[in-house]
Amino acid sequence: QKWENMLSIDIQGVRVEAQVVGRSELIDGYLTKLWMQLQQSPVIGIDIKMTWIQLFSFVLCAGTHCLIVQLCHLNRGGGSLYYLGEFLNNKRSCFVGVKIHDKILALNRFSSDLKCETATEVGHLAARVLKKPRLESLGIAELGNEVGINIQAGNSGIQPSSWRAEVFSEEEIKNAI
Repeated sequence: QKWENMLSIDIQGVRVEAQVVGRSELIDGYLTKLWMQLQQSPVIGIDIKMTWIQLFSFVLCAGTHCLIVQLCHLNRGGGSLYYLGEFLNNKRSCFVGVKIHDKILALNRFSSDLKCETATEVGHLAARVLKKPRLESLGIAELGNEVGINIQAGNSGIQPSSWRAEVFSEEEIKNAI
């Protein structure tokens, strides 16, 4: 199923459909589309772009579909945060990321609607699935190498000064994912 107004990009030979959304009235529709991707796998990649004082956006990826939600452009009082909270609080899904627990706490400070009880570190999930306990302590680049994917650790592609932007280049979106 194709997303409207999405960007189709190639990431290491895989076609990924990415959507950046920063308008409250569009969140529910895109979350519904992302939800449909979960029928293949209940695992959702999550990353949050933030500084010490402000959350800017977060990235949700399911299968080959990614949604970049620009929190800095959303109305905190709108229903969009409620729908995001419902999505994050789905007990049948597993949200994985790097330093995920700190990021989920920051998300909850941003809005009490945004809770996620099924978040886990990507290293922990990899160690359990691949039955290799040593993977739990590895960083994202080392985990990628373990499965044959070259990941540039520490490069979010979008610098903090640019996170408030309304438009991102294809390269910035690709690196953020």
